Amino acid sequence: MPVCIDAIAERIAQTPAHFRPTPDYRAAAVLLLLVPDEDGLCVPMIERPTTMSVHAGQIALPGGRIESGDRDAVDAALRETEEEVGVPREAVRLLGTLGHFPIAVSRFDVLACVGTWRGGSPLVPQPGEVDAAFPVALDALHREHVRHFAGQRYGPRDYPEYRVDAGGAPRRIWGATARILHHFLDTVYSPLVD
Repeated sequence: MPVCIDAIAERIAQTPAHFRPTPDYRAAAVLLLLVPDEDGLCVPMIERPTTMSVHAGQIALPGGRIESGDRDAVDAALRETEEEVGVPREAVRLLGTLGHFPIAVSRFDVLACVGTWRGGSPLVPQPGEVDAAFPVALDALHREHVRHFAGQRYGPRDYPEYRVDAGGAPRRIWGATARILHHFLDTVYSPLVD
């Protein structure tokens, strides 16, 4: 049975935020974007170039640091998603936020935003910032989650690791991205499908 986007938005609103902002960390935001496709929902993800100084080669959600022109963290997440994968910000319906996820190694405090987009156009990776952009089936992430991680708790320096096939290749999702996915799957998505 497909999960209704409105039910996801309601669960997000009912779920306590994950952590509070971390003092002295740089503010950033990402967008966990839910896109309907023929098999259910997918989450567009990106692969960072191996030449980047921070988070090189990692699989991530679109996003980045909050810049002076951004109204707030949500605006930064929408701007970064538009820049990195070509999803127009005005086409995204914001469903809510999951809370803050500190990244000790880079000293970023990441606000995880959740939205939905109808899709219909291909993801367009931004050269220099994104090596690849591809959808990851939410059901594949959920199966991996139930098999290995459901109910486990992770702190700011610990993280689960998801292994899925996406974009024609096996992908390893770890670090803050995996922690965000774990929190979303554990507190929002799994209660709706289990």
